Order: sequence, then structure tokens, then C-alpha cells
Amino acid sequence: MNNTIIICTSNYNNHNEIIKKLGAPIYSRFNAIIEFNNLSDKDVVKIINKEYEIQISNLSLEEKRIIEKENIINIIKSKSCVLKNVRNIRRIIQEAIYYTLVKKVINK
Repeated sequence: MNNTIIICTSNYNNHNEIIKKLGAPIYSRFNAIIEFNNLSDKDVVKIINKEYEIQISNLSLEEKRIIEKENIINIIKSKSCVLKNVRNIRRIIQEAIYYTLVKKVINK
């Protein structure tokens, strides 16, 4: 396997746990280890803004008005402390938008 990069991911908390679980021979084969860091609150807000813009870009003008009137972006931002990854943020935004639109259609 010349000129190959292998990326391994795990849920280990530290180097000692990796060595204990995988063994020193395997651990010694890793050239670099990048530790996971949680997103900062500032990063979460940036991601919320970006994902929100992506999601509403696919809506009609009427749908955008409904979503903006409901102030979904600020509601989601107010809960940003519990949103810790991009996948979760994306899902919450999609669900909030679709729920709001479906609720509007049902209540007409």
C-alpha cells in the first residue's frame, strides 16, 4: 500500500486508552493523531446561519415569508447550546422549517 493514507476514527478519550484497547504495536503505526474538539458557541451560530441559508434557498418566496415570520432562525439560535454537531444542526433546521410549513398548510 504505497502512497496511501488511512484515516481511523474512534471514540477513545486519550492516548492511553487507545494503546490499551488497540495495543502498542498498532498504536505505534499511527503517524499522527488529531484530537477531537467540540464546536465553540460561536462556531455553532456560524453553522446555524449557513445551514439556514442553504435550507431556505430551496424554498419559494411564499415559503420564505412564512419561515421568516415565524422567526425560526432566532428560535434555533436560542437553543444553540444543545446543538453540538453539523448533522444535528442541519436536521433541526430542516425539521423546524418543514414542520412550520406543514403546520401552515394544515391550518389553512
